[in-house]
Amino acid sequence: MYKHSKQRDMILEYLKGTKSHPTPEHIFDDLRNDHPELGIATVYRNLKMLHSQGLIKKLNLGEGADRYDADISNHYHFLCECCGNVSDLNDDDLNITFKNEDAMKIKSHELYVFGVCPECNK
Repeated sequence: MYKHSKQRDMILEYLKGTKSHPTPEHIFDDLRNDHPELGIATVYRNLKMLHSQGLIKKLNLGEGADRYDADISNHYHFLCECCGNVSDLNDDDLNITFKNEDAMKIKSHELYVFGVCPECNK
């Protein structure tokens, strides 16, 4: 069990308020103007705790730094290979069917789709 932390609450609220799937460095940069006492190590430590508690998702998109998402529902992610933006994809965006065998029960899944976003495709 973790002790309550104002910094952890602040980071979680920040993640709940964005769809950008930020890196720890982006979170730190966005929060430090209003919270100069916040350190980058604090951001990393609290992201690790939030993830271990199942309150956020950690996305490893193969680009170096992990990204984070407060939407912990099963959904997919699209990474634009031009601008680097990450966006959510829902079941309606993809036509995927999981066939469950009797011996297999799927509890969760992750899918990353890579390509060019509509803005960069112009």
